[in-house]
Amino acid sequence: MSFFYDAFKDFTIKKRSVVSDGEGGYITTWTDGAVVKMSLTLGSAQEAREALSQRLNATFTAALPIDTPVKRDDYLQSVDTGDIYRIATNPQDNRTPPEAVYQCLYCTAERTELPL
Repeated sequence: MSFFYDAFKDFTIKKRSVVSDGEGGYITTWTDGAVVKMSLTLGSAQEAREALSQRLNATFTAALPIDTPVKRDDYLQSVDTGDIYRIATNPQDNRTPPEAVYQCLYCTAERTELPL
């Protein structure tokens, strides 16, 4: 892997499980899945305006290696900071062209908390 990808940080994909609590309700638990690489930069002014209109938290542009198994509405946790991010757009919709030296997926991510 090249130095380009060395700048990416480690994030853990969070997996959601919902089970019966035995009393007619449900309990949501989150477990750690695969560790993936991702780079985050603050979103553009346009992304910030759209996020505010949708009542989203701070938005970021996320870059991921092309083979990353992440999709829209996945939650990722930063290994370094513990911050939680939700993938807000489909990474498969925005990728580098096939002839690019560094193959990446791009998407919007929002800093948030894990839902109950």
